[in-house]
Amino acid sequence: MRKIASLFTMLMLTAVLAFGQNRTITGTVVDENGAAIPGATVQLKGTREGIAADNSGVFRLLAKTGDVLVVSGVGLETTEYKVGSDNAIKVQVKRNITASAEVVVSSGYGIRKNLRNIATNAQVVTSEQLNVIRQTNLNNALAGKVSGIQVRSQSSAKLGSTGNIRLRGESGFGGGQGILYVVDGTILPNPNDINLDDIEDVTVLQGPAAAAVFGPQGAGGAIVMTLKKAKKGQKGIGVDVNLGVQTDHVYVLPNYQNSYAGGASGDLIRYTWQPGHPESWKRLDGKYYHDYSDDASWGPRMVGQEYIPWYSWYDGHRYAGTTAKLVPQPNNAREFYNTGLMLNNSVSISKATDNTNIRMSFGNIDQKGLIPQSSLKKNTFNMIASVNVTPRLTASINFNYVTQIVKGEFDDGYSNQTTGSFNQWFHRNLDMGIIKELKDLRTPSGIWASWNHLNPTAYDPANTRQFYAGNYWYSFYKWFDLVNPVTNTDRYFGDIALAYKFNDNLSVKATYRKQHNNVWSETMYSSDLNESGTQTQGNCPECRGFYGTSTSNSNRTNMELLISYNKRIKEFNIGINGGTDILRQLQKGNSASTVNGLNVPNLFTIGNSKDQASVGNSRSDYRYSALYTTGNVSWRNYLTAEFTLRQDWMSDLPPTKSFILSKSAGLSFVFSDLLKWQPLSFGKFRASMGQVPTGIGVYRYPGFAYGVGANQWNGNFLMATPDQLVDPNISGSVTQQKEIGIDLRFLKNRVGLSATYWTGDDRNFPTTIPVNGTSGFSSILTNAGLITKRGYN
Repeated sequence: MRKIASLFTMLMLTAVLAFGQNRTITGTVVDENGAAIPGATVQLKGTREGIAADNSGVFRLLAKTGDVLVVSGVGLETTEYKVGSDNAIKVQVKRNITASAEVVVSSGYGIRKNLRNIATNAQVVTSEQLNVIRQTNLNNALAGKVSGIQVRSQSSAKLGSTGNIRLRGESGFGGGQGILYVVDGTILPNPNDINLDDIEDVTVLQGPAAAAVFGPQGAGGAIVMTLKKAKKGQKGIGVDVNLGVQTDHVYVLPNYQNSYAGGASGDLIRYTWQPGHPESWKRLDGKYYHDYSDDASWGPRMVGQEYIPWYSWYDGHRYAGTTAKLVPQPNNAREFYNTGLMLNNSVSISKATDNTNIRMSFGNIDQKGLIPQSSLKKNTFNMIASVNVTPRLTASINFNYVTQIVKGEFDDGYSNQTTGSFNQWFHRNLDMGIIKELKDLRTPSGIWASWNHLNPTAYDPANTRQFYAGNYWYSFYKWFDLVNPVTNTDRYFGDIALAYKFNDNLSVKATYRKQHNNVWSETMYSSDLNESGTQTQGNCPECRGFYGTSTSNSNRTNMELLISYNKRIKEFNIGINGGTDILRQLQKGNSASTVNGLNVPNLFTIGNSKDQASVGNSRSDYRYSALYTTGNVSWRNYLTAEFTLRQDWMSDLPPTKSFILSKSAGLSFVFSDLLKWQPLSFGKFRASMGQVPTGIGVYRYPGFAYGVGANQWNGNFLMATPDQLVDPNISGSVTQQKEIGIDLRFLKNRVGLSATYWTGDDRNFPTTIPVNGTSGFSSILTNAGLITKRGYN
């Protein structure tokens, strides 16, 4: 009977443990008819942990009983599924029933087209699809929702970083052409300053054919965002409130070895007290310690034997002079990180009448980061308003203001003190809880305690710093008390416009746009770091004590004129848009920093630099003027030809040929209108091509720019002699692509397929080529290179 009771108890315990432990769940996402859905996003509710289903709709992820899976995707209704005891599951989701003809595509300069008639691969993501799981980063929100897009995200621990996006692969040497982000016609350097609650829809334009209207800026593709406006028909004032709380946990870490303790000695070392050593060390006489000074972890095998931990040698705390069991700490790297917390709240009010339309919103993000003492605070304000001055004249304003403060160090380079030791230089027996508890531990002489001090044989009563100070590494938590970087960003952007409608066919719009950005940053490294480390300054010269500050200002203005003409002539629909765009982008920056430490410890001023302070200054003035036209002709609304031409005069091109021509053309055929086959709701063939040249970069031509050094030698100023030739016939690279595709929708748009085959090349990149040094030059800047690409979406 006792055996039966014991067995029953063990089975119950096993069941309880299994219930609460993560395990691999294998699932399949299917629709109402049981057909697999490839590419669906499956995410653990309340976390950022998720995965995309493969081409067979299959996914695998770690979860435990009681977890909730959120399944979403373009054309799918968001579905929640609660994990039970089964390891193999099937999640059924419903497809949204949408009419393809009703989808509107946003292009440049506020031009909007019907998805039915366009010949390029443009994909639209609505606000509901974008915020299936509420995000603050547009790039991450688009992941899994657009085919052909590659989202290269940064860790969420790096606050304020957006990562980057590739459309149709790499497009150049060393990074290539970036993606263009456009918000209601205004170009932004990144999507970090957009409140996703304000977005109505996002159009992703892939390839030069789709983005040719933007000219050289759109060679890598464009992401065009349309912001929400007040909707007519609502009673009273519309109020929309969004409140969100999100926690963040470290998810994937390397598989660390947990067999060997810290140091380079394979055996524990016996300590023998000697005269001159602190009296408190006598109690450790005859005990054993591992090598503290080497920061690798190939020391003695950990089997629970008694040893002297690193903190026992410091006095003034409850662990002083004690021993512990030498056991691995398998989760010490994970325990270093905070539980991130983000509050994401926004409120908007809107009102629309027959003659006026206004919407205002305020957003606030308050984020505590995974990295200790890191934080982000962001406030956004948006106002979009328009008024019909007369039945034909409309005035409008679009104003956005964003302010953001980011605190914390997010260094991910080699040997960084943030997390740079965990994957290479770290002791696997370190108890992170004790390191955190003792972060304020300090010797009487002012040395901050470190787990990486020297071995007791190096102790010298005449120079105790040599033993107590960190050899290579400081205490992880104390580091963030002694290093204080902060970056403050203020950006405002938007436009004012007047639009006049001559008649039902012809209208004109004049727009003034402005995008202004100010960035101020300050970094302080305490002088205590210099005293509390012996070799730490090798990879961290700032650890001698450092102060740096910088400011930058970017001002981009556009003056635009758009003329639109639309006319139906019998069975033909004709639409033509043409205009001009005049840009000036002025950037200025100033920076200064101390060199080789601070004269007065912890006095953070540039004048307190030990050596001549480093001073920097930069400015850039880039301009272009452009003429463009884009149009389409449709016959019976199912055969459409479209084109785009744009010519840019650019300040970074040689004066002999300061202009470039961008062009695209396409043809679409909606064959479903002719077939009249009931199961087929919509069918379209499309084909297009586009060619977009680019510039060569500001101040690269004609070259031979001399640099003047900040410091003098014997009263003489120093200049660096240019050693690069510039090809007088240099030009920008050329991006060219062709594509064909088919769009199909079946069963009243319940089932759909969109496929695109594209091919193209990027050629003649402005690049540096080495030349024989006997010529007096080391390189030449000229056109070279070819990247050939093809793919399927």
